[in-house]
Amino acid sequence: METLEDLIVYSVTDAAIAEMKNQYLGLRVKGLDDSEGYKACHLARMVVKTHRVEVEKRRKEMKAESLEFGRKVDSEAKRITEQLETIENHLQSQQDIIDNEKKRIKEEEERKAQETLNQRISFLQKYKAEYSIDHVKVMTIEQFNSFLSKVRFDFEEYEKKRVEEQSRLQELEKERKEQAVKIKAREEENRRLQNEIIARQKAEIAEKERQLEEKRQERLKAEKIESERIEKENKEKEKAQRIETERIAKEQAEKKRLEQEALEEKRKMDEAKRKAEAIAAKKIDDEKMFNEIKKSFPTIEKAWVEIARLRKALKGE
Repeated sequence: METLEDLIVYSVTDAAIAEMKNQYLGLRVKGLDDSEGYKACHLARMVVKTHRVEVEKRRKEMKAESLEFGRKVDSEAKRITEQLETIENHLQSQQDIIDNEKKRIKEEEERKAQETLNQRISFLQKYKAEYSIDHVKVMTIEQFNSFLSKVRFDFEEYEKKRVEEQSRLQELEKERKEQAVKIKAREEENRRLQNEIIARQKAEIAEKERQLEEKRQERLKAEKIESERIEKENKEKEKAQRIETERIAKEQAEKKRLEQEALEEKRKMDEAKRKAEAIAAKKIDDEKMFNEIKKSFPTIEKAWVEIARLRKALKGE
């Protein structure tokens, strides 16, 4: 009867793995120049890797059929894969020996190249040369030495001319200082003469200022007397204005009081009129007639005149 184990079949067998162990675990890379050994490890690793990838592919295919079957597939695949990885890792480690050494050699070459470039730049900067880093980087030793010689020659020529120019300028500076001493002596003599003239002018100005100050003091005294007179007049005017203001204020207050009394009197008269009208309206007992009489006689004077006229009419006058 066929079991699950019978169904778990991979393309690579234990016998094949054993054969690969015998063939490949003995492979070694003997050094940087052992390209054949490196190539043999690489080809062998590719074979082992191909088997490992096929096992993984087959594992996924079989696992998809059943979870239970999948666990058994995984177990067997893991067992086989671990054995294959042992071989593959060995082969990879052999390749890494060469790859890492190549990487180290490359990094060392780059470091030395950078040191050489830095040294070249230091030389060129010493002579204040103009250069392109990319150009300097690719120069051979002979080309750089030739370029450096030219740069050094140009720099020394420039320095020679600079020193000569500096010497010439120092000589000119010496002459300038000697001339400056002479000019300073003349300026000091001119300054002494100017100071004497200025002293005389200051004395004359001081005398004129003294005379002007006396006149100014006299003018200030007269202005003070006039100011005191004006201030006195202003105070008298202010006093009269204040008295007038107080008088106007009293008159306005009295006027306001009288207006208030008149308003109060009017209010009382209006109130009395209203009460009288109410009494009259009640006695007449005819609202329409009462309103017509009020309209005809808006004031008491007109009512008195009309009453007098009616009495005369009744008497036959």
